[in-house]
Amino acid sequence: FEGTSYPEDYFFIFRGFISEINTDAGKVIFSLSGSDKKKQAKPFKQVSAELVQQVSSNVAIQDIFDTEQILFTGVDLASLYGVAENDLITITGDPNPANNIVQATISNVLFSGGNTTLTVTGVSLVESLGTSAVAELFTQNVGDTQEEITIDNSTNILAPITGPDGLIDSSFQGHIKINDEIIGYTGISGNTLTGCTRGQQGSTASIHTNGDSVNTFYRLNDNVLDMALKLLLSGWNGPFVEDVEIDNFVRVDTVTDIPNSIFIKNVNISERYGITVGDYVSTSGDPNGANNVTNALITAVEQSDDGSYIVCENESFVLSIDTDAVLSFRSKYDVLPDGFKMAADEVDVERHEQIKTLFFSGAQYDFFLDEDVDNDFLNEQIYLPIACYSLPRKTRSSVGYTIGPIPGQDIPQIDDTVVKNPERVQLNRQSTRYFINEVIYRFEESRQEPGTFLRGQINIAQDSKDRIIGTPSTLTIDAKGVRDSLQGGALALAQSNRLLDRYKFGAEVLNFDLTYAAGLPIELGDIIYFDGRNLQVVDTRTGKRGMDPRFFEVINKTIDITTGKVSIKALDTATSVDARFFLMSPSSVIKTGVSQTQVIIEPSFSKRFGNDEFRKWINYLEAPIRVRNDDFSVNEATVLESVSGNTLTFRDPLSFTPSPGQVLELDVYSNPNNNDQIKLIFGNMTDNATFPDGTSQYKMI
Repeated sequence: FEGTSYPEDYFFIFRGFISEINTDAGKVIFSLSGSDKKKQAKPFKQVSAELVQQVSSNVAIQDIFDTEQILFTGVDLASLYGVAENDLITITGDPNPANNIVQATISNVLFSGGNTTLTVTGVSLVESLGTSAVAELFTQNVGDTQEEITIDNSTNILAPITGPDGLIDSSFQGHIKINDEIIGYTGISGNTLTGCTRGQQGSTASIHTNGDSVNTFYRLNDNVLDMALKLLLSGWNGPFVEDVEIDNFVRVDTVTDIPNSIFIKNVNISERYGITVGDYVSTSGDPNGANNVTNALITAVEQSDDGSYIVCENESFVLSIDTDAVLSFRSKYDVLPDGFKMAADEVDVERHEQIKTLFFSGAQYDFFLDEDVDNDFLNEQIYLPIACYSLPRKTRSSVGYTIGPIPGQDIPQIDDTVVKNPERVQLNRQSTRYFINEVIYRFEESRQEPGTFLRGQINIAQDSKDRIIGTPSTLTIDAKGVRDSLQGGALALAQSNRLLDRYKFGAEVLNFDLTYAAGLPIELGDIIYFDGRNLQVVDTRTGKRGMDPRFFEVINKTIDITTGKVSIKALDTATSVDARFFLMSPSSVIKTGVSQTQVIIEPSFSKRFGNDEFRKWINYLEAPIRVRNDDFSVNEATVLESVSGNTLTFRDPLSFTPSPGQVLELDVYSNPNNNDQIKLIFGNMTDNATFPDGTSQYKMI
């Protein structure tokens, strides 16, 4: 490691915590556990309690009579507070001392004409009409409209929390169940549940008695992947990291000032702390009061030459160099009262958000949790019902999607030049693993009978059963959060088909070793382009040696640091040869035409690589490209020869010098010089029955 610089020349290979320490002669041994172990926690534990004597204070009295009767106007005390015979009443505030009684016994309760009259025993009241006195009621019952309910112990009962945006997130709702009634609540004060809403979830508001059992009943209702992130990142109810030293406010390098920015030197904020746009930052300790803020919204996270910086919304930071201030970060997803309490740097937020945006922006779950959440809830109830799965990626807890996943722009190319021990490359397919030809999908769990599902579908891949003789391979999915009212049937059908499309003929598994340089950057869940033509691998589709290029998805990776060997296990992304996913080809806007053989490009279209627009092109040297204007009146092809920053050089000169605003893109699909990699990754649309090269169309999935 001589000559390297930290942290610029380093990257994470493990992220976790020390779970055990052992000492031996001359050494200390640390046992490490990955961050994923935190997902074995059991949030939203169910709590049981009992109703106790209810105390209702400051109930206004209209009149007191010398017949030992007390009149309350416009109120049904039995319904509102559960007042009944043998309950107790205390009166304060009457000018007649004889009327200020303490815990007198109520002998009769009469509700008539919208008013309640109580009769008490063991006291001698004097008439006091229009009194200003108030009553405190000690009742053994809970009325059927009562909005505050007292129990014997509220410890560990969860109530909504205020998120970093200052609001209470609507995805969590607290309930209790007493007898057959479900009651919502919004807060807890001591042992009293406040803001109660009676008769929820189809139950009937009822009067309950002192000593009745009280059981918690939580509801989670949200977008499927927002819910995953909220479960992973909640539990802090505040910052997940504190006392991070700030270098500058406003100044982000030696000369550049960016309004409302906070700069940290020699730290990649995104990598080190997992911060993404929408998270929140609080600062303290700067002598300028305007720089000390609480829960400021982060609108940008950027890298600079010697560090990184964030930009905040609606703040008024003033220039402060070499400040002594510190900051804390809070995740935008820390909004539930309980969760797995993972830090943002332990969760692949970007991947969750990407899959949500592409596939699940409208998909919802609605859970009713009336029993303990088990330690596989995230995998079995959040990911599996939408054909997703948990995986560690870039040392973070990430998610994959069974879609033969859409390839990203950076697709590692694996061929004989980087494969070690090519004679040990193995391609395997079997009917005992990675094989499903029947999916039983049950949903709409009964709220009255947990574990009973009221809806379901059986999806069968008949072509698989016709071809593969033997016992069907069945996957059963019990989706407790999928509801008919939330298009549950459509979700069940779509995700069952996803799984069957991939596994109905037995997905092929490819095992191979790579050089250290080629294998180290590859992550679980990556799509790789595997070219087996020079590796003598038998192609199971054709029966011939020299497997044609295919996409595979990496499902396991091991590294032997002592030998430099990286072992990869990859799964065929789709066994059907009639369907595949493709990308639209990269395009860039020309900033400057230098000559007929050279242009400078600028960030354009998706702007995925920020200012490094050239990264769209570094994998396509020697590829046919085309320069055109918007109406194609200027439209000419050449070949990409080299890339140096955002300056691209062509092998063959154009007949013109490109102009600013013109577009550079890959040449048309039918160009015979397009290689197999380009044709496999990028698609072409045509109305003809075949492509220009004679091959049949792919169907769009």
